[in-house]
Amino acid sequence: MKRKVILGLGLALCLAATSCGTNTGTTSPRAKNGILLVASDVPAFRLGGEDPASDASHFADLLSTHGNCLCPGVLKDDPKTAATKLTAFGFKRGYAELWFGAGVQAGAFAADFDTAAHAKAAVAYMKTEMFRECPGNAFCSRRVEIKRPGIPNFVGQAFTPLRPKEEGPETTLYKFLFQIGSSIYGVLDGATNDYDPGAVSQGQALALVQRLYDRVKNRSITDVLRTAPTSPRGPGAAPPPPDQP
Repeated sequence: MKRKVILGLGLALCLAATSCGTNTGTTSPRAKNGILLVASDVPAFRLGGEDPASDASHFADLLSTHGNCLCPGVLKDDPKTAATKLTAFGFKRGYAELWFGAGVQAGAFAADFDTAAHAKAAVAYMKTEMFRECPGNAFCSRRVEIKRPGIPNFVGQAFTPLRPKEEGPETTLYKFLFQIGSSIYGVLDGATNDYDPGAVSQGQALALVQRLYDRVKNRSITDVLRTAPTSPRGPGAAPPPPDQP
């Protein structure tokens, strides 16, 4: 499976774990921040790419699992069908970023809709999609709902593919959604589909979504995305955005 553009919220080769320091020739460059997550949120990860979406087709493609449930996506409908539904919900714009570590991945996205009612309907659609079995999956999976009191319209899932032993050990990917007004945010954290994947605990994943919620809960999505790129970019393509408040 290929990543779409830079991000695509799809699988990609894992990047090396983060190390701190400035680029003096003897230490690694300081890890870049994303728009939604910052390097200190996921200290063992590197920012893998950022992708803005000005139309529902692009955003549906970013959130699609493309039939592979260990993609950090949420939509199992084909992207064309998903785009039609997102358009009907009044999709306005979106943004997504993806992070990678050693056998682990994380991501975050934001989507703006024309009304809070439409955003609520979009959350319900995304929840249904998250808990569907993957189309064409050769083996089943365990999908467990996770609750998080205090975060509005929260949807949480621990996804564990029950794959054959020859495909590598079992591993879990956590997927979360929440709504603030007319906007939806998503957080994804957990293992890749590597033969020897890494691991993220449920507590670590919940702490990550809590940090994002605390960061955006009192801000408009216009303010949150004010420094988002206008076109896809990866590390080194542009200077890091300013520190998040």
